[in-house]
Amino acid sequence: MCLIITVFMAAVFSVLFIVSKKTDSAEKSHGFGLRKFSQPVFTTMLAFWAAAIMWSVDGIANVAGGEAFFDLSKQDALLGVIVALCGIALFAVLALRNARK
Repeated sequence: MCLIITVFMAAVFSVLFIVSKKTDSAEKSHGFGLRKFSQPVFTTMLAFWAAAIMWSVDGIANVAGGEAFFDLSKQDALLGVIVALCGIALFAVLALRNARK
């Protein structure tokens, strides 16, 4: 379940990154943009994709050991929620740091 939640969060931050890059290039002529938030979004997106790759490898190892690829237990779902909250906290810290610059 943590893999599913992490891939979902990675996809959300990927879309946010693409949108921030498109609006950044479109709004440069107006003097404002989302440039200061594109780097925190990008860093958070990479963190989620890295975690998704890690849990995919773990799922492959589970299949090789005769278990299921996805762990759908409550503990694994809780782990996914904790990872999502930590990723959002990472984004908040990076965004606040960039806003102060």
